[in-house]
Amino acid sequence: MGGHYPITLSVINLVLLISSTACLYLSSIMINIYLLPYLEVINSHFATVPYLILTIGFLLLVFSMFGMAAAGTGSRPALIIYAVVMSIVCLIEMASIFVSMELRQSLEQRLMFSTVSHSSNSYFS
Repeated sequence: MGGHYPITLSVINLVLLISSTACLYLSSIMINIYLLPYLEVINSHFATVPYLILTIGFLLLVFSMFGMAAAGTGSRPALIIYAVVMSIVCLIEMASIFVSMELRQSLEQRLMFSTVSHSSNSYFS
């Protein structure tokens, strides 16, 4: 594999390395500072989302290093394995998006019900 492909793959993997660091940092903040797992009483997705982001960050970190090694060696089987694994990581990221959307919809419905219930109680009081 010659030309500019190893350089392009290395740059893409560097971007993945930076984004994995951001995912790890974000999930650490969600778990340790915002204490989202303790809000599982309200909705189970509060505990799911930070750990899903943590898993995605860790996988991106490991696979970006693997991608840099695969690009550096130019091994065709390593690049195929890298492409398959990154496809799986993309599917996991899509799952986290849908879980977050479901959480948001659930919270909006709960807030709407709470607001309607509160306003009707104050109207009749």
